[in-house]
Amino acid sequence: MARLILSGDTLLVGFTTREKRVLGRPDVKLQKSRIKAAIVETEFNNRNLGTRVSRRSLFGCLLGEYRRDQSKVIVLGKPGKSGSFLKLSLSHPTIDEIWYFGADAEAVLDSLKK
Repeated sequence: MARLILSGDTLLVGFTTREKRVLGRPDVKLQKSRIKAAIVETEFNNRNLGTRVSRRSLFGCLLGEYRRDQSKVIVLGKPGKSGSFLKLSLSHPTIDEIWYFGADAEAVLDSLKK
């Protein structure tokens, strides 16, 4: 599962080998100033993702890159029973949103707010 590591004013989104293969991109390093909004959503609806543009994962989960109108969404992890996930809206040339389905989503949000 991807790791979100906050170091100073830099956010590193570290992908696993499988995620790098599915997404077709290396790790993402962002300045904290590029994050427009960060919220924890409790209800997940996969209809809001749009059309998949990355290759499919072997296990059939939602991991991948999606295109919704003009925005690009990257989904990391897989929805758990709680259904809560971290939604990051970015000002980045290649990514508009990151949806992070991790057990530590709220902890990452708290560290981003500091």
